[in-house]
Amino acid sequence: MGLLSGQDDPRRDAASGRARFAAGSGGEAWSGRGANRQHHRREDSEPSTGEGRKELAAKAQGIEKHRDDRAAAKETYEFGSGALELGILLASSAIVTGLLPLAFIGGAFGIVGSALALLGWFAPHFIGG
Repeated sequence: MGLLSGQDDPRRDAASGRARFAAGSGGEAWSGRGANRQHHRREDSEPSTGEGRKELAAKAQGIEKHRDDRAAAKETYEFGSGALELGILLASSAIVTGLLPLAFIGGAFGIVGSALALLGWFAPHFIGG
């Protein structure tokens, strides 16, 4: 008998609930929605503190680029270090054996190693990734 008489009709309860919100009782819930939207906008972009999603994404991309540059420079430095070590080894062998061509080859490796070290400093992505 409840639905036929309209006493427990959910449509009527919803309409009376909207009327209460419109009348002012419970209006805090509606103003909270606006504050919630402002909060979401601040989370998306907060230029004053730099802690919004967009600012943090830009900062993260900068950090990733710096990390990639340092990794590429490390690879180039390692190639340069290996060439310098070979140059030192060949120059030392030239002294022990008395073979002059080994000294020139060692000097060439030293020059190549120095050039690779400079490339690692000024152009890290040229060789090392």
